[in-house]
Amino acid sequence: MDLLNVATTVLGAIVILVVTADAIQVTLGVRPRSRRSAPSTLFYGWTLRLLRRATHRLDAGRSERLLAWFGPVSILGLLGFWFVGHSLGFALIWTALPGAFEEPLGFDEAFYFSGVTYLTIGFGEIVPISDWARFIAIAQGLIGVVMVALVMGFLATLYGIFIDRERQLKMLDLPGHDRIRPIDLVAYVQRGVAGEERLRAFFSDWAVWAAGITTWHTTYPIVAFFRSQHPGQSWITALGLLTDSAVIALVEHDGDHPEAEQMYRRGVQAITNTPMGSEDPGLVISREEWESGFARARAHGMDLGDEQAAFEEMTRLREPYAETLGAVMRALAAPPDMWSSSTPAVPRHDQ
Repeated sequence: MDLLNVATTVLGAIVILVVTADAIQVTLGVRPRSRRSAPSTLFYGWTLRLLRRATHRLDAGRSERLLAWFGPVSILGLLGFWFVGHSLGFALIWTALPGAFEEPLGFDEAFYFSGVTYLTIGFGEIVPISDWARFIAIAQGLIGVVMVALVMGFLATLYGIFIDRERQLKMLDLPGHDRIRPIDLVAYVQRGVAGEERLRAFFSDWAVWAAGITTWHTTYPIVAFFRSQHPGQSWITALGLLTDSAVIALVEHDGDHPEAEQMYRRGVQAITNTPMGSEDPGLVISREEWESGFARARAHGMDLGDEQAAFEEMTRLREPYAETLGAVMRALAAPPDMWSSSTPAVPRHDQ
């Protein structure tokens, strides 16, 4: 084997190892954020850029449909990406392995043989004749079978996580309102007899959901791209709403609310663990917006103390996550506001 064949074989082996490691990392959730240059990371980076360009040129309805398809279809694209990567790596080896076939294979023939071997089709037009070649063919077929098993389990896991996430999301409601806003939500939950106990239970329950978001989206980042089937609903919008609601409760209770503090910490962690880049200040609440909210809080009977002091405390608490929250919402083209499930006709957001 000459130097060129050795180099080609080594290159093919490297491609196979990189693609295999990436597939195992994604499907089994092994150290999912340890390699930012992984093939799957690059794949989603490219496809997301293309998606953003496409949605900017479409109207709201078509853009929403395209975004709804992106998550499931991207998985098929990722599987094709792995298939091509594995086939390419083995094709390089087949072209460089001396005596593997009766006659040396060109790259197109090697890629074809690699593909049918990987998929365990085996038409028989090309047959390896050396012992090493037969061993490598068996190894490639085994990798193909294992990949099919991994992918089947992977898909079942993804859809299980998606259903659990969305089922809980449908419980976030504010009767009598269309748009759900943090101050109105806190006021609604804690109104009436035993309101304080309800608010504590509310934040405790949703802190568990936020912790689940951190676990699910860190282990299987692809789930973040799965869009809610209900217009006006989004996991990132809901997460921002709940974290902002915890901020309001902390401002109202002068920071002395363990359950709201827990929701706040879990919410910040879930948001900041989903970075997607940002080029602007993020979702900042202006003084005018705060004045309007402060007036609504008073109308609900909430005591947020001094308006200026409350504004400064709210801004301080939101600072760790406001920028990333805005970046993720823009990257996913999520609705800017959460809409109540009890709304008769929930409007779709404008892209």
